[in-house]
Amino acid sequence: MAFHRGLREAWNPVGAFEERQLERMASCAWRLRRIPRIESDLFASGRRAAEYDFAESLNERTDQEEAFLSGGGDRELGEEGTTRLRELIKEKRIWANDTLLNNDLIRWAAARSIGAVFQRLAGTFPMTPLVRYEPSLERSYYRALHNLERAQARRKGEVVAAPLVVDVGGERSDTDPIVVSAYGCFASSSRAK
Repeated sequence: MAFHRGLREAWNPVGAFEERQLERMASCAWRLRRIPRIESDLFASGRRAAEYDFAESLNERTDQEEAFLSGGGDRELGEEGTTRLRELIKEKRIWANDTLLNNDLIRWAAARSIGAVFQRLAGTFPMTPLVRYEPSLERSYYRALHNLERAQARRKGEVVAAPLVVDVGGERSDTDPIVVSAYGCFASSSRAK
């Protein structure tokens, strides 16, 4: 609320158009502030998944070691080797089960995090949309900012030139033409994209 109030005081919007630009700036700024938290939650989730997978594989390995012992491996190792392997199996089981239990509790608590919500919405590879989301928000923020600046300058009677828009997309060669219009400079390509 204080952030929004600060924007309003700084820009002093007049009219519905200026209000809308200010609202857009505030909305984008708040979303941009959430991105580091989303990213942190996604990385933490990935780390927990790796720990969980490791604990699962450790449990599988200890199952194999126990099967080895019960299948006559204790005779191969001798009494001392068998005792040591049983101790290792016990330690691995304790660590793996603690890790699995802790991970389950953490996963349950983290299921409500903003990163978990984003991951469910984004699908299998949530970093890809996140990487695209941030620049999209920044462009939207600055577009609203420039629109607000231009509207306020017009309202004050200043002469405002048409915005310069450069459409940058796809690959372009040196032979592609540059088209200049009343709305700015547009790079166009003769190739279909």
